[in-house]
Amino acid sequence: PTLQKSSSETKPSRKLPKGMADLDEAQVSENFKHAMQAVVKSGAWPVFLFGATGRGKTYAAAYVFSTWGGSPVWEDATDVVRKITRCRSSRDGVIYLPCHLDGMTYAHSESQIIERINAAPLVVLDDIGLRAPSEAAYDVIYKIVNCRAGKPTIYTSNLSPAEIYRVYDARIASRMISGTTIEMTGSDRRMSKTRIVRV
Repeated sequence: PTLQKSSSETKPSRKLPKGMADLDEAQVSENFKHAMQAVVKSGAWPVFLFGATGRGKTYAAAYVFSTWGGSPVWEDATDVVRKITRCRSSRDGVIYLPCHLDGMTYAHSESQIIERINAAPLVVLDDIGLRAPSEAAYDVIYKIVNCRAGKPTIYTSNLSPAEIYRVYDARIASRMISGTTIEMTGSDRRMSKTRIVRV
């Protein structure tokens, strides 16, 4: 795959993350695009994308997600942990989730959720380490990171690689950081859009 804007005729149907419906490629750093092209060419996956709040990590990952062929998968780390723990605690081992393509609700088991992630041509796992992991959360993240070893995967986090090691330990951290690490720098993009009124 290459990072290039698909035409509306060939672009696969997918749900962009919340707030990214009006994604503007011009807002994505050229340095980031070059770095990702190098990853695609070399196969140095996964990508660990980190930086302080508001540096554009999710936006940059959404750009890659929007240009990728096939049916890539986007998961918020907290949300996917919640879904799988709900499967584990439900009576029949499944939860019911709406499909963004047809609006219908379908049953999903833990194994189906993990298999969907495992089989995807690209996975973005957003906001790793937003909360300290419980034992169940640790297990879910480990399963995801382990099944995505060497596959096109982007992890985003406010935590640095050293902090990821402290929060998740070496089993998870080493797998997340085994490919390419990209630090997003600069000013807080959200603050730059804030309207300040002095009264």
